[in-house]
Amino acid sequence: MNREDRTAVPVSAPQLAPAAGVPLLAVVIPTYNRWPHIDAAVESVLDQGVPDCECIVVDDGSVDGTPERLAAKHGARLRVLRMPANGGPAAARNYGIRQARAEFVCMLDSDDQLLPGSLTARLGVFRADPDFDGVAWGPLLRPGNSATELTARAAVLPAAARDFALAYLGNSFLSTNDFMLRRHHLLALAGGPYRDDLTNNEDVELFLRLMARLPFRFCGTCVAVLGRVDAGLHAQSERVLRQGLRLIDHLRADPAVVALLGKALDRLEFVKLMEWSNYAAKAGRAQDFRRYFLRAWRLSWWRCLGQPKLWRNALRLAGRRQRPPAAGRAG
Repeated sequence: MNREDRTAVPVSAPQLAPAAGVPLLAVVIPTYNRWPHIDAAVESVLDQGVPDCECIVVDDGSVDGTPERLAAKHGARLRVLRMPANGGPAAARNYGIRQARAEFVCMLDSDDQLLPGSLTARLGVFRADPDFDGVAWGPLLRPGNSATELTARAAVLPAAARDFALAYLGNSFLSTNDFMLRRHHLLALAGGPYRDDLTNNEDVELFLRLMARLPFRFCGTCVAVLGRVDAGLHAQSERVLRQGLRLIDHLRADPAVVALLGKALDRLEFVKLMEWSNYAAKAGRAQDFRRYFLRAWRLSWWRCLGQPKLWRNALRLAGRRQRPPAAGRAG
């Protein structure tokens, strides 16, 4: 089977054989004050029926009793780890990845759930082709989406790495819940699996680094369902503004990503600058807005001319001082 083939594969195949004493698979769930939603996420993992799977919850400083409640309910079926200090979702995921012992690893957000057969389907990619050493994935099912339509679109995504990455940039079909790979690939990434200093789009940055290094293959089915959506626009904008330009700076510092995306990286940066400048304008952050505006102008002044919202915001914020950022939890 071609290394770049990302089409669906059957799940019935020989068993994978990790080293003695090493679990086959770890599912890492970071959480912060998400009870009882975290319990539904944990149940969706434990109900998968996959032997030799460790379910790891990384508590990022919850004050709602999450660690104690989970330990009391699930006992030895669950590993509950506590972060030394609150660090946000990226740091919590990294902590869980590093503390895991399994050969394979996947993520789950604490207010979402795995669909039945999710782990088996993704493990089936590796069982069906023992030479495959990339990323197995399936779509996230969101309210209003059709699983049939999502899987049909996933099955016809382009195979070549650059085309796959460009398709992802055009239609963000991957989420944190969707992917599975051998843990050592994440540990080998420079800067860590997730960038601890990113408070927004940390999954996008990770996916592009992985696409630049590993083939992705569709497992044939949706793998998770979106649960509670509790991040409002204000919380989202504060995360974006705290992060600043670090997302693009990280991507541009990675030669493999630059080689993969080429000029598409310029287009991605421009799209993000327009998004961030809009967040800054809505928050009254005039200095941040001017920073994004000037960087976008230097990058692609002709595109700026065709952005009426950008110019309306520029006129509205002209002469204003920076509004101080709102206090809040990082991440």
